[in-house]
Order: sequence, then structure tokens, then C-alpha cells
Amino acid sequence: MITINECLVKILENLIKSDSTHTSGRPLTYEIKHYISVIFKVLSTGCQWNSLTEKLHYTVYHKHFLKWCNLGIFKKLNEIISIMVSKFKKINNDCYIDTTIIRNIGGIEDISHNYKIKSKRGTKVSIIVNSKGIPLSIHVVNSNYHDVTLVLPTFYKINKKIKIKNLIGDKGYISAKMRDFLMKKHNVKYYYPSKNKVKENEETAIKLKSRMINENSFSWMTQYRRLTK
Repeated sequence: MITINECLVKILENLIKSDSTHTSGRPLTYEIKHYISVIFKVLSTGCQWNSLTEKLHYTVYHKHFLKWCNLGIFKKLNEIISIMVSKFKKINNDCYIDTTIIRNIGGIEDISHNYKIKSKRGTKVSIIVNSKGIPLSIHVVNSNYHDVTLVLPTFYKINKKIKIKNLIGDKGYISAKMRDFLMKKHNVKYYYPSKNKVKENEETAIKLKSRMINENSFSWMTQYRRLTK
């Protein structure tokens, strides 16, 4: 059984118990923590549900997982953690945006062909993370969308309680129109590398140095095979 942060478990338990539908049906055989641990085991290892050898039948854990997904429990958990972290004094207001393409062989929605995945079906995932690599918003589309067209759809999914001052991207996000729009409409500074090897100003260069945190976030997400495979 994988180990999960106790604080994370407590937040999940409170979210599940606060839901009115949790009281309906049969009472749980074990504590909620047991179901959470088994679900996270499936998410991290990517094993099939029917391969579980736990105390209860695998369909019990699968039904709870689907139920909590439909109720938005995990989405609420991410919003709570993001708000909590954003209030720490050591966390700055810099956010980073990037995209990645994953194979979606058995998928139904948001699938298209892409030059990076020849003759394969793929899905593009756009993500904005804070300075600690915690995802603030995730947007999923067909893989043939350009990166800069996904800035606003991903940006508008961020919780309004989270304040953002700077949004930093790579060369795929070069757009003067987007920079002016974000500054004028949302008072957010938009940073990206200069074209044609033109040297960036000192402020932009400092911001771009820490952009690797977004790549780290994608790497951390691949540890949960159910999200990426």
C-alpha cells in the first residue's frame, strides 16, 4: 500500500463526508482512508482494477472512484491545495504554462493526428503551474492546436481566489497580442523568449530561468500512469 500524506487524506475525508450523497446507500465496510489508498495505488501504478487483490472486490473501489470523480471531489481537492499553497509567504505569484502531447489510442474525445506522433492518435494537455509545480489548471484539447491558442482557455480555468502576476511560457507562446491582452484585461505580465536570438532584457531572462518547473510537473505527473498512459 502506498503512503499518502495524512493532511491530504483528512481533506479528502472531509470533502467526501460533506457530500450529501455520501450518507445514502450501504455504510462503508472500512474507513475512507483505506479506499483512498487503494485508488491512489491504481492511479500511480496504472494497473487494471480487476487486478487488485484487496480486502474487497475491485468493483467496490472502482465505483467509489467514479462516484467521487462525478462529484468533483478531486477537483475540489486540487483547488483547496492550490489556494492553501498560494497563501504561503514564500510562494511568489509567478506561474508557468506549457503543453505536452500524449498518446490516446483508446480514447474517444479530444483526439487528432499530430506530426510528433506519426499516424497515431494523440491529445494535447495544456497546464499552468505555480512556482512549486502544483497544477492550477489543466485544459485538454486535440493535439493539432497551437500552444498560444490555449493560453486563455487554460488561464480562465484557474480559481479566481488565486492571484497571478506573471505568466511565463516558452517559444511556442510568442505573441505580442496575447501579452498586451493579458496586461490590459487581467493585469498579468506575459513573458516569453525573444525571436531570432535577440537578447532578452534582464527581467525576462530571470523569469525564463525558472521555467523548467513546468517540465518537472509533467515528469511528476507521469508517475501516475493512469493520467498519462
